Amino acid sequence: MSQIFYGENSESVIRFPKSESGNGHANGRPAADVAPVFDNAGTDGTGLAQREGNLGTGKEESGSNDNLLVPDIGLPRFSTREVSGQKAVTGREGLQQKGNIGTGTATHQGNGLVWENKFAQGDPYAGINWEKRVAKITKGDGEVVFEQHDVEVPSFWSQTATDIVASKYFRGKLDAPEREKSARQMVDRMANTIAGWGWEDGYFASEQDYLNYKNDLKWLLINQYGSFNSPVWFNVGIYERPQCSACQPYRALVSSPLGFFRIGEIVENNLIGLPVYDSTGVAKVLAVKNNGEKEVFKVILRNGTFIETTGDHLVKAVHERRTSPNWLRADQLKPGMRLQLYPHRALLAKSAVAQKFNFSAIGSGGQMSAFALSPAFEQGKLNLEISEAALAGWLQADGFVGQYDHGTNRSLTMEFLAVNRDEQAWIEHHLAVVFPSLHKKIRTTFTKLGTPITRIRLYGEKLRPFIEKYDLLNRREKIRVPDILWKSNPLVIAAYLKSVFQGEGYISIRKGKTDESGRVALATISERWMHDIQILLYGLGIYSRVLRKKEKREDQLDLHELVIGYGSEKNKFIELLGFISQEKQAKLLASQSLKDQKNIGDLREEEIVAIEKLGRETVYDIQTTSGEYLTNNIAVHNCFILSVEDNMQSILDWYRDEGWIFKFGSGAGINLSK
Repeated sequence: MSQIFYGENSESVIRFPKSESGNGHANGRPAADVAPVFDNAGTDGTGLAQREGNLGTGKEESGSNDNLLVPDIGLPRFSTREVSGQKAVTGREGLQQKGNIGTGTATHQGNGLVWENKFAQGDPYAGINWEKRVAKITKGDGEVVFEQHDVEVPSFWSQTATDIVASKYFRGKLDAPEREKSARQMVDRMANTIAGWGWEDGYFASEQDYLNYKNDLKWLLINQYGSFNSPVWFNVGIYERPQCSACQPYRALVSSPLGFFRIGEIVENNLIGLPVYDSTGVAKVLAVKNNGEKEVFKVILRNGTFIETTGDHLVKAVHERRTSPNWLRADQLKPGMRLQLYPHRALLAKSAVAQKFNFSAIGSGGQMSAFALSPAFEQGKLNLEISEAALAGWLQADGFVGQYDHGTNRSLTMEFLAVNRDEQAWIEHHLAVVFPSLHKKIRTTFTKLGTPITRIRLYGEKLRPFIEKYDLLNRREKIRVPDILWKSNPLVIAAYLKSVFQGEGYISIRKGKTDESGRVALATISERWMHDIQILLYGLGIYSRVLRKKEKREDQLDLHELVIGYGSEKNKFIELLGFISQEKQAKLLASQSLKDQKNIGDLREEEIVAIEKLGRETVYDIQTTSGEYLTNNIAVHNCFILSVEDNMQSILDWYRDEGWIFKFGSGAGINLSK
């Protein structure tokens, strides 16, 4: 059975124990990915318990008597609503009024779960008056986007709940014989499937316990005391192996104040508590999961940013600019739609993150710990990291790293090229920090045009640890941002980027009769390197675009150009990076005096230009306190819990702020009839 973890000021999450099949589900069966929540007694989390219950063994540790522990699927959502005309109640209190739940703990006898009737006494639909309605959803201009007649729902359901459930959660194509027409059909599908899994897998002590559990679940759902996340409604009872949670491949980067973490390493290292960015600020990782193999898609945006995800992953999309966003599955996206990108979610200094979030991702489990190193040691370590990053960036942009297998010199070699004194001074300063005692050879050569080039060369095996640490043997189109930089201090990242832009970057100024503009650009034959640098720039709060320049010559590779063109972003580039040489820096500053100096906001709606299938891969999932996170600084999430009061003003507010998220693909579970 499952374990349910409650944390302060956060939604509960469910974890399934390891099974013989190794995928975390009993007998290899995918489990309903639900996120139970309950109403907080106060904004500071007072009264919330942290409880871990293992219903398979009957063991339970409780820190409070104010919470309900339920098996397997948990209780999806407790809502506030009127009970028989009485005052609205919340959570456990409301369930006690209806079900007399007592302590709220399930009991075990023998090897199975004993489940007594708590809510449904026999027929879960007894006493409900049913009525048939027309479910309809229209746009603001009156255009009908969904309509279904003879939809059967309980009489106490609001019309809005009817519209949303019919349009969003009923399965089957409209007018098809198999199309669901009743809320009873929908609830039966869910409860019969989930309880059936428990019965087949031997979770219940007897058939009567299985029936009691199934009927109680139906009662909770039809009376809207519980509601699943959308992927569960979409899939459970429809497919033999439903996809109840969205996920991404190992390499997908999750944006965090601490850096960029691959989602696979978050799962493998169990980094519970890791702070991650979402669309509103910072959330924390609550649970992690390996979801096995699934089909992966790559959604590419016009500025070059992309996300890689399974088809059932939900992303925040708009059909047109400046319209209400919709939460859509990735496999529902089309070119021309737009995703929401947050280019200014910059990294924080490690010490600031440790102090604010009390989190240090060290060792397995991402233990909570403070940084105990002395300020002097920290500063010395930081200075070394800055110099290493500066040298690594230079070697990738305008240097050589290699080892010849023939000739008189077969030593491991690093060579830095400098075309002016500013560049030479930069290189030698950082060499003195990283390799203070290592001999270097300096000589001057000339280009065909007579331009002098200073070559600074170092030899020997003492270079190997540094070269391997920054993965510097990969050259040309195989160059990537070194792995270590994804979670480095912003000052370290800045030193690396400063070297790269000096070595490979340039400033382009264009003056026309009616307009003028300037841009900072970087062009190489390594496409993946340019996309990596684009993400690193997001870590400094700088927006850029990556463009492909087709090469007509057959023996040449295409160029991939990274461009920083907006005035606000060039200002940040000047403030945080700048160029090393006085000549380039002067040209950069001059470009800021041009007329065309547009600004970029904290939210960008970037157009989708292509969607590619990448094939099947092992994928991973995380759950956060907010149910969402940023990947490559694009908003995605597995579930979205939204509480909406059942009155027209709140519905209009919801439409304005979130769009018709149920019609077009929300991951939300919502109660619209209180």
